[in-house]
Amino acid sequence: MNYFDLHCDTLSEIQKNNTALSDGKTAVSMQKAEKLEAWCQCFAVWTPDFLKGEAAYQNYKKQIEILTEQSLQNNEKMVFCKKKDDIAEAIKENKCAAILTVENGSILAGDLARIQELKKDGVKIFSYTWNGQNELGSGISNNNSLSMTGRSAVREFNRVNITIDVSHIADKGFYDILNLTCKPIIATHSNSRAVCNHPRNLTDDQFQAILQTGGIVGINFYNLFLNNSKNAGLNDIIKHIEHFLKLGGENSLCIGSDFDGAEPPAQLKNISMVDALYEEMLKRGYGFELANKIMFKNAYDFAMKNFD
Repeated sequence: MNYFDLHCDTLSEIQKNNTALSDGKTAVSMQKAEKLEAWCQCFAVWTPDFLKGEAAYQNYKKQIEILTEQSLQNNEKMVFCKKKDDIAEAIKENKCAAILTVENGSILAGDLARIQELKKDGVKIFSYTWNGQNELGSGISNNNSLSMTGRSAVREFNRVNITIDVSHIADKGFYDILNLTCKPIIATHSNSRAVCNHPRNLTDDQFQAILQTGGIVGINFYNLFLNNSKNAGLNDIIKHIEHFLKLGGENSLCIGSDFDGAEPPAQLKNISMVDALYEEMLKRGYGFELANKIMFKNAYDFAMKNFD
């Protein structure tokens, strides 16, 4: 099975517990991914809201260091891909294509000159906020618009071609970005608010607006965002998938697991179990082509079209 995951928090899990991709302790690990064929994994640099300024920036630098080290330690199976050509080459060589993303714009500390540094570091996707407020805008904890710095940042991200991720941002900020961007926007790990009424999920209007920009949306495996409880299942994931498919998401719906950052259903505890979702889609008559689009091809095609 081919697999492209738009979001995991494995770098912060490695940082917190001093573990490694090779020891099998994280939900995303080399051993647990052994049965995957083509595999692209977006590794997010997650920064908690209490880290501000220089502390947030140093957290970013530390997690890049972790991804670099892990890629070198597993170089026979994994490549840190800073260009889209690196991604294509890693897939050809049957290696994990590791892609760097950012979750929480607090790492900029309001300094937009750092966006160029992110570009050089190989960042491909940037999420403005986590759940709280930072120099760019507001997460779901309060529904504020983008700051003037946040508005200027949209133009700079467009200029350097780093894709903006609207997962976690407040609704007002979402529409600010939508009205300012001239490039596709994505939601790496967000579900349907119509299926599960949680502010972290997307309204139908937001989902369709993302698609109109040429963007994609990753289904999140977090129980709470699936059915507002601690116990969700494959059927709940399918409900979100089918709702988005009805809205025209066949070529835009992807996976953004949130592994190592949130509690998933028992049937999908880690990356070794993602084939259960693939098999469930086949069982329900999706067919190989559609199941492969959702699990891999839609995200891969987006990367090949939009990344440098």
